[in-house]
Amino acid sequence: MSSCCFSRSRGNPTDGDLPISARVALYGSITLALAVLAAIGIQGDVLGRLIRNQSQLFPWAIVVVLLGGALPFIAAVWKRTLLTRIARLDQRDGWVWQTQHLVHKCDRKLRCSILATCRDIVAAMEHIVDQIIEGSGLSKSALATRSGLARSTQYRMRDGLVDPAVGTVRELALAAGFELVLSLAPLSDPDAARAARVMLDPLYEASYDLIGGAKGVDAWVERLRRWVPDGNPVDIVWQAGQSASLLHRPGTVFLRGHITELKLASAGDFSRQDWLLSGAAVIDRIGESDDEGARYGGALPGTSACPYLVHTADTHRFARLLDNMEVVRPNKANLIIAEYTAGVGVDSWEDGKIKLVAPIQGLLDAFGISGALGLAAERIARSW
Repeated sequence: MSSCCFSRSRGNPTDGDLPISARVALYGSITLALAVLAAIGIQGDVLGRLIRNQSQLFPWAIVVVLLGGALPFIAAVWKRTLLTRIARLDQRDGWVWQTQHLVHKCDRKLRCSILATCRDIVAAMEHIVDQIIEGSGLSKSALATRSGLARSTQYRMRDGLVDPAVGTVRELALAAGFELVLSLAPLSDPDAARAARVMLDPLYEASYDLIGGAKGVDAWVERLRRWVPDGNPVDIVWQAGQSASLLHRPGTVFLRGHITELKLASAGDFSRQDWLLSGAAVIDRIGESDDEGARYGGALPGTSACPYLVHTADTHRFARLLDNMEVVRPNKANLIIAEYTAGVGVDSWEDGKIKLVAPIQGLLDAFGISGALGLAAERIARSW
């Protein structure tokens, strides 16, 4: 997936300007140097007077000698303490961009790690802003004063009426006693698949319009139009399938073992929840063999190259109903069990006891898996 560019609420210092910390350190060093030179001069003058038998200055000479010897040690310790304090001030003032845990500074031991991917960063920001406002323990006016953001701006950010920069949200978090943490994860957004079906599947578009649509789907429609400017249906489905890949979907279960479609259908019926088969189960029914008589480039359905996919409401419950299956890595699985998301069942169909997703949904799922299954899906899509 493409990388994100995170902006700061404060600009970086220009190349020609020294930050406050550097100026303070420079002035402090100059002052210490002058003090050391002055001490050496006073010490030499006092010793000279002692040589001229001015014994009344002897106690002062001892004090000056002791101070002169201790001054370099005091200066070194003071300088180190000064630099430490400056680093802390820099850290607080925003010169140092930290990515540590989100720590509440007001007696509450609240820690929060925010995982935001490019696909849902706007929605995540709305949730984060709401957490900041509610968890700050400050009045709205106090939070506005500390952050420099008007109350109306805070509410607009929380309600998703504006798309705030990350630096703006961080400034609000700092004012509330939090630190903002962001990271990236592989893309798997079901709205991408829904958007492709809205663009290409008339029946799905009618169902989508009937329920009022969704902001995330509308955003993906515009995104896919930018990514595929010529409107090629195969490229649209491929881009959407990759962006909605079940391999990276949270909560997906990856299993390996002996499996058949009837075994999956029995588990689905016994689970008493919505379920649909996809992957090899769909491609095997709508596809055709290649020039060499192979449908999956020599691979067999139900193998790790061409796995079965199950969309079900409770992935772990469905997995527990299957015997002699082991949890494996995604690239080793011959069965992938994913969460049944909204719209996945539109235009589904049945072949005997087997419930299947719509052909276009099967292509989207196959493109997300790639490999032999993805190649078979591409061959089918280009033949339509």
